[in-house]
Amino acid sequence: MSVSKIALCMGILSLMTVCCAKKQSVDSLIEDLENGYDHVRRQAMMNLLRRDKDEVVPPLIEVLRTGTRQAQYMAVQILGKMNDRRAVEPLIVLLKNTHHEYIRAATAEALGNLKDPRATDPLLRCMKDPHDVVRLKATFALGGMDDIRVVPPLMAALGDSVTGVRASALVSLDRIWPKVTEDVQKREILNGIEQAAVDTSAAVRYVAVQLLGSMGDRKAVPILIESLKDEHRPIRKKAAQSLGELGDQRAVAPLKELVNQGTKEEQGAAERALKRIMEGKNIPKK
Repeated sequence: MSVSKIALCMGILSLMTVCCAKKQSVDSLIEDLENGYDHVRRQAMMNLLRRDKDEVVPPLIEVLRTGTRQAQYMAVQILGKMNDRRAVEPLIVLLKNTHHEYIRAATAEALGNLKDPRATDPLLRCMKDPHDVVRLKATFALGGMDDIRVVPPLMAALGDSVTGVRASALVSLDRIWPKVTEDVQKREILNGIEQAAVDTSAAVRYVAVQLLGSMGDRKAVPILIESLKDEHRPIRKKAAQSLGELGDQRAVAPLKELVNQGTKEEQGAAERALKRIMEGKNIPKK
């Protein structure tokens, strides 16, 4: 069989699959969430997401209550993408009652997507979960909540033993930053990020170095200058970019040194930062 005929047959089969999926009832699609084949479960998820919310949300909520572990996991992911507030309370109940950490993690992520204030306290409790995957998802989810009560737990998470949780806490602090109005709390956040810039993990240092520039922390200039000597090239490059954002004259000499001694990428970042400083294109002092 020629390549063109094979392609034609594959196209017809694909079209038939789509047409059949459209004819499937919601109940049938929900049954497929428990199918042993991942591609069948994923196809069912995609088709459920295309259906009307009023048709899909109530049976999915029932799956949260009575479904198998596999079905619950899939239902949580779908509900997290549907932006329907009817799912909030059932998801909170599942988060509290399930013994399976991956379902708790998926539920924390779903609640974070929904951004409903009712989820704030349950997510805060997840910050003490013994499983790092749950703490990670909860940490990121809290960054989307319009509640500055999340700041102290996020600050505490900067000391978590798991790299991903610490990095996620930094990202969430950046997301909640515009909602913080008290200068004392802002300074506490910046102090925490400054400490993260010398974290043992390169991934955490990278995020911290980036945020110190975007948040306008002039106090962090000496730390960023030291970061120009980091053993990891992406951090050195990011430090140069952040120093350019801050526009502080103290960075001129170290940046010139990077231009002379750095890699091509580092030289480019340092040159752009120097140009920005010289032209006064810096963000306001914090």
